[in-house]
Amino acid sequence: MIVRTFRALRPHAASLSEDELAALAALIGEYDTRGQQGYQLTETFFD
Repeated sequence: MIVRTFRALRPHAASLSEDELAALAALIGEYDTRGQQGYQLTETFFD
């Protein structure tokens, strides 16, 4: 998988459909919170 910067994606954003933008937003949101549940479990059991 190739990771692109937001600057590289910006010129293409105008041609994305509403569904594609929603999917992109969901992927970014999922990546942003990745691992949070694991940290919460660790905190619960070990703090």
